[in-house]
Amino acid sequence: MLFVAPYVYTRKYNAMHSVELCLYFLKQLKRSVAGRDDLLCFCGTVIWPVLEYACPAWHWSLTAAQSKTLGSIQQRAMRIIFTDNDYMLSLILAGLAMLGSRRDQLTERFFRRSVLCEASCLHYLLPQKRDSVSDRTTPPCQNISSASC
Repeated sequence: MLFVAPYVYTRKYNAMHSVELCLYFLKQLKRSVAGRDDLLCFCGTVIWPVLEYACPAWHWSLTAAQSKTLGSIQQRAMRIIFTDNDYMLSLILAGLAMLGSRRDQLTERFFRRSVLCEASCLHYLLPQKRDSVSDRTTPPCQNISSASC
């Protein structure tokens, strides 16, 4: 794990750098009078995949500041596309979820598909399911005699 952590950190940094470049191109598309649908298509095919790349691996290791930085990129993109609307209204108009909740959904879907699936090679690591609460047995009560001194 110690070897992976620096790679993950540099991967997040490189992703941030490439997304900054993509935001520049998004501004250029906006200046060239591209429509909202074209701008949203650009975001969906170029920007969001970079932000969501391998998020099940690093999502829970993000600090609050890093998560806020990633969220601000989505805010900037929405501000470029929907200049006259606030952030939440732009997400509704675009039909998108906030980036943090999207990462949560992707991580949960990855876990369901790769661990909970019985055909998964990781499924054996999970404890056995219990059928119901009634299957649990409690040890019988025993009379405890007080110890005499």
